Amino acid sequence: MRTKRPPRGPNFLGLFILLILIVLGFFGATQVLPFIQGNSFGKTERFNVVIAGDKTLLLSLDVLQKSAVLLSFPYDLYMPEVAFGYGQYRISSVYGVGELDHRGGATLSQTLQEYTGVPIDGYVL
Repeated sequence: MRTKRPPRGPNFLGLFILLILIVLGFFGATQVLPFIQGNSFGKTERFNVVIAGDKTLLLSLDVLQKSAVLLSFPYDLYMPEVAFGYGQYRISSVYGVGELDHRGGATLSQTLQEYTGVPIDGYVL
């Protein structure tokens, strides 16, 4: 004969994870939506964005064809020339170097634009 288990209490781990996802979703929406609305997203055929995080990514969205391309750069990729005359750095350091003059995203965007030849419309952290 099996014994009955006592009823389980609330799943606090599940609730905690759900709360974290809601906060991250809200934070992401409040940071990304104004950026997108202020730029050329949806107004041109192709929209290119640099995503700076643990990895550096280049996201290219084709609005008319409804397609996307995501290009990932290796963490230790050596950039031969960083924009605004900073010299040579690894791609993972370019944003931080640009932040010395309060233009980290612009430095990263401009550097990748010069390196790849792809026009960059903006960046997201």
